[in-house]
Amino acid sequence: MRLIAFGMICILLSSVFVSAAGVATRSSSGDCDDLSSLQGRIQCRLELGQETTGLPESCKVLVDTSECVAMYDAVQGCYEKTGTVRDQCFRRIAGFVSGTVAGEARESNGRAHLQWYLFFLLYSLQERAEAAYEEGTVSGQDAATLIRMTIEIKQSVLLGESSAQIRADVEELKTLWGQIMT
Repeated sequence: MRLIAFGMICILLSSVFVSAAGVATRSSSGDCDDLSSLQGRIQCRLELGQETTGLPESCKVLVDTSECVAMYDAVQGCYEKTGTVRDQCFRRIAGFVSGTVAGEARESNGRAHLQWYLFFLLYSLQERAEAAYEEGTVSGQDAATLIRMTIEIKQSVLLGESSAQIRADVEELKTLWGQIMT
């Protein structure tokens, strides 16, 4: 009898935790930006179909957000393009002087240009994760995790963290991407 009662309590507790996890991604005001965690804000926006309003998540780590917001605004038209045309648009907006990534690395301002280019590519991944959620091929939690990771990498890029750390984070994203998106 005790075993049955203990089992029922475990089931009840489990359902409370599952229910609480779902509630944690919803804001009582209906505004996802009110949530404290990045993962929660992203998942809430996905589930409610809300667009990010105000300052983009990636820019929030900066003291002066003006360049970041300006780059977001400038690159938006590129996302309507596809393939090499999109890629060329990214390079133009990032300020590439050289036509190639390798050539840009040799330029005096090349590092900054390459950082913005990476930033734009990561945003493309965010869009793909969001589209997969909208198509029902991935869960809201999985899509939010992939989007959160891309945002965190973009924040690392903006904060000038080491290339080695950014590479390690990209590899982690790549591994998780392969597990979720296949």
